[in-house]
Amino acid sequence: MERLHLYIQHCVDERCVRDELAALVRGRREVEVRAHGLTVRADVAAGSEAYEVKLDAEPHDGVGQALVLKAAGLRPHLVHVLRERADLFEKYVQLLKALRLDICIHVVAVDGRYASLCPP
Repeated sequence: MERLHLYIQHCVDERCVRDELAALVRGRREVEVRAHGLTVRADVAAGSEAYEVKLDAEPHDGVGQALVLKAAGLRPHLVHVLRERADLFEKYVQLLKALRLDICIHVVAVDGRYASLCPP
């Protein structure tokens, strides 16, 4: 994941990031996932792991989706890609770290900065 920025430098939308991530992890795109009678869609799923991708979104965006993926029995990854908002990289990392969520969070800036916040 820490090399994701190399694959997405050309991306200008979330769909492109999702497609590149799917290729990187050898996953499937737009996978329906059922959790307690509800159906949600994982941007990418690979084995028991599911990924929710956000591009230049607010730092809290995608948290609910990732929690539903966890409730479905998958290991959720929330991937925040910062292109236009790369200057906010450190603030995103600080906020998401402070939330202490029981999900894997990756913050990727297209300039190469990367932070992974995964519970043990």
